[in-house]
Amino acid sequence: MFRRATFVSLAGVVFISGCSKEPPASDPPEAKQATIVSEFGPETTQTHHFGDVPAIPGQRISHEYTIRNMSGKKVHLARAVNGKPCCGIVAFEPVTLSPGESARLSVTLKFSDSFDPVSHFAMVETDHPLVPALEFRTYANPRPRISFVPENDSISRLIPGQSLERSFVAKALGTAERPAIDLDAVRIESEIPISWTAPATMTWTDSGIEERTRRATVTLPASEMPGDRIASVRLVHGAETFDMPNLRWNVSRVVAATPGSLIFPRGQESTERTVALKSQDGKPFEILGCDSNLAGLSSNPLERIAADSQQIRVVFDPSRSDSKSRVGVLKIRISHPHQRECDIGVLVTTTEARPEVDRNDGPAATRGEEESK
Repeated sequence: MFRRATFVSLAGVVFISGCSKEPPASDPPEAKQATIVSEFGPETTQTHHFGDVPAIPGQRISHEYTIRNMSGKKVHLARAVNGKPCCGIVAFEPVTLSPGESARLSVTLKFSDSFDPVSHFAMVETDHPLVPALEFRTYANPRPRISFVPENDSISRLIPGQSLERSFVAKALGTAERPAIDLDAVRIESEIPISWTAPATMTWTDSGIEERTRRATVTLPASEMPGDRIASVRLVHGAETFDMPNLRWNVSRVVAATPGSLIFPRGQESTERTVALKSQDGKPFEILGCDSNLAGLSSNPLERIAADSQQIRVVFDPSRSDSKSRVGVLKIRISHPHQRECDIGVLVTTTEARPEVDRNDGPAATRGEEESK
């Protein structure tokens, strides 16, 4: 299904309605680019990226492109085509340029509260035989007015009894019309310790975007029990409160078991496996006992002394097993101050007799039936 585009001319400004799909973004071939530079000058920069900009509904940011006639003869710039009116506004006055004269194309990007990248395409038609059209692409990355992110994306994993400090950066974006939030006046609220480490710094980008940054230290605690952790973060500036993405980290088991699960065949004889336990913090511990809900499973430590590593012998005796029991858990009770037990999954496989197979005709039973007919 195709959409019909409608051109509207108003006071010398040409627009196109309907948001068409932007042509594939690619750099012009070197020969074409060299022709554009020689005929319209190096000022004809055909791409501009605003970088990070605050995603404020209704906000508009403009950039002007300069088109200079360097061809040595008159060139008529007929009109500008707005390839994506959903993302921006194009302003241009058709003009005939004598050698050395220039014209300007203004592209204004439009923003909402979305953080999707903005990509705009515009084109200026000319009567130049070698350059019938000049293409202009304008980009921007909408970002929250204020954000709070880690300086690296590594996953934080701790073991019980430890704590970890991580560096975070708060960033505020603004423009001359709507300045960035003063981070020196922002307060952090959270269930875990977070504190600023330095005053805020401010810079202006070449695109006229104000950037303020301030660093903070977050202390991630580890409680007694292993598992995932979550903490909320709020940045408070006067009467405004900004909810930041939750902080997440993981508290791993301080004593790890290898392997983490056991598989036994349901045969005629007993099968033995060995499980190794290792303390991640180097603290010694003892094995106090083992329990299982699977019939036929027994276990005992190889040594009964305190150490930072232990081994357990696990035996499955099918003669003592319930034929219906296939899945169970082995609980190993230990004396480590930050962990009381280790759980290991146990699976008992079933084996079924397969029919005798004739190499030529298939199952012997089937062949015998055919011969008796």
